[in-house]
Amino acid sequence: MSKIQKEDVIGVSRHLGILLTEEQIQWVLDNYDSHEQQDPNGNWTLIVEQMLYDIPDELKPKVFEFYLDQKVTN
Repeated sequence: MSKIQKEDVIGVSRHLGILLTEEQIQWVLDNYDSHEQQDPNGNWTLIVEQMLYDIPDELKPKVFEFYLDQKVTN
């Protein structure tokens, strides 16, 4: 069981100016214990911060770029 709560993750993300989806928050909660074991002397806020930077690409929102046809016709 994770030692952190959803509100903890949201608090750290707000401090960093990072917007999160519910899925990303759940990923942090689900994986916190394993990240904490990798850094047993770490501060929980720093562990969560690093996790926020390391969110897997498949959980990040997709960004689509659209290009306009810039031909000029007379």
